[in-house]
Amino acid sequence: MTFNGIEYKLKENNLAINQASIPLLIKYRKLQAEYLDDIDISLVNAYDNRINELETAVKQLKELDNEQEVIDAEERLKEVKEQKANDEEVQIIAKMKNDIEALILTELSLDTVLMSKLFSKILIGDTSKIDYEHSDYRMFAMEVLAGFFTLMQLNKNGLLN
Repeated sequence: MTFNGIEYKLKENNLAINQASIPLLIKYRKLQAEYLDDIDISLVNAYDNRINELETAVKQLKELDNEQEVIDAEERLKEVKEQKANDEEVQIIAKMKNDIEALILTELSLDTVLMSKLFSKILIGDTSKIDYEHSDYRMFAMEVLAGFFTLMQLNKNGLLN
């Protein structure tokens, strides 16, 4: 990622990055609690849980080479996904949650004290050159946060290292 003519790259996830991320993750969790705890997402979660169950069932049935049961499970999965996509209440709740999550990330990115400490620990590149007043700073910080959270999730799921 490039900011103000300087190339930056996320470091590989390691203990130092995990330690440096703790203040960011604490603030992130507090903001989630503050802004999302009063939104009832149980309906969205119910659909997501059912979809996950059916996806797992399809995968397991494919391993057993049971074609008819795979077809039936895939059909049920398709129906549940369509129901979720057509459920107006679910779409409103999901959009609201996603919008608030984006605003939380924006708030984090604009906490320049927090971000400057994080940048120095997670970025390869001359972090002393980051101009927090630059018009493109927010987009750069959001890109770094998105990459950071993606990297953390990949490590959590065992997809890296």
